[in-house]
Amino acid sequence: MMKNKLPTEREIQQLLFEHHKKMGILSVREMRIPRSKERVDFIIYEHHYANDRKGKQSGRNGIWKFYEIKRTLSDFKSKCKLSFQGNLNYYVLTEELYNKLNKDDFKKGVGIIVIYRYKNNNLYLEYKKRPKRQELQVDHGELMWCFMKAQGRELDKYRMKEL
Repeated sequence: MMKNKLPTEREIQQLLFEHHKKMGILSVREMRIPRSKERVDFIIYEHHYANDRKGKQSGRNGIWKFYEIKRTLSDFKSKCKLSFQGNLNYYVLTEELYNKLNKDDFKKGVGIIVIYRYKNNNLYLEYKKRPKRQELQVDHGELMWCFMKAQGRELDKYRMKEL
């Protein structure tokens, strides 16, 4: 019996992108956190319009979702800083890694998503635990600027492939 190959980080990022693209949410992979050397593996910004007391749209409120991708036990236990500074934060784990861990290994308030591989080699994700919403730990404006720069970088990469 052949053992399932671990999905690559790129495959996991693509799965997260495809999953959230369907819902009309903006996303980018590997983004630097403002005023920090930290990077988050995958980030989503989901904006909502807020209504004032008269029911008129008065501006935008948004939710920042940060995803830390961990594929192996050594990756999970590494000294690299986890960037759980969003409103909602998630661990994204391979099935093999998830099965090796217990509840005490996870940071409180952080959601858990597990990546599975079908026998036909396609990937799918399953939400195992919902995250607890928290205040954004970085400035919204600076985060949005870094987000736009990261999206520009991704667009440049795409354009270079087309040439």
